[in-house]
Parts: sequence; structure tokens; C-alpha cells
Amino acid sequence: MAQPDLGIDGKSLRNFTTQAPLTANHPEVNQVTQLQEMLRAMEVRLSEKITQSEQRTSAHTDELNTRIDLTNAHIDKINAQITHLAHKMQLK
Repeated sequence: MAQPDLGIDGKSLRNFTTQAPLTANHPEVNQVTQLQEMLRAMEVRLSEKITQSEQRTSAHTDELNTRIDLTNAHIDKINAQITHLAHKMQLK
């Protein structure tokens, strides 16, 4: 693999004392730490968004369950009235 020209002419790229400074000055290598930090920050933001989304979903689910319970109670009340009226009609 070709190495970038960093001003080390005439030195062997296979020599560790030459290769280490080349690697240290290579921008892609130096950015690994920055990329890792960026990815960690992204992970934190995504985790927070997922948590917020889960909380909103849970709140919506609780609200819907409350509405369903109220609707079921209303239906039970109407069914009781229907049953009562049906008994009255049978007695006549």
C-alpha cells in the first residue's frame, strides 16, 4: 500500500522507527479517537431519543388504556340499562 509523501525521502517505510512517525502523522489514524468520541456522543443522543420515545409511547398507552376503561364502563352501564329495559318489556 502506498504511503503519503510526508517528507521522509530515502528512508525505508519498512523500518519501525520510520513507520511509527509516518503513522502518527497520518490524519486517518489521528482521527480514530475523534471518531470514537463522535460515535459515543451519537450513541448517547440516540439512547436519549429512544428513552424519550419509549416514555412518550408509554404515556400514550396509559392514556389509551384509561380511555378504553372509561369506554368499557360506559358500555357496561348501557348494557345494564338494556337488560333492565328488556326485563321490563318481558313483564308487560
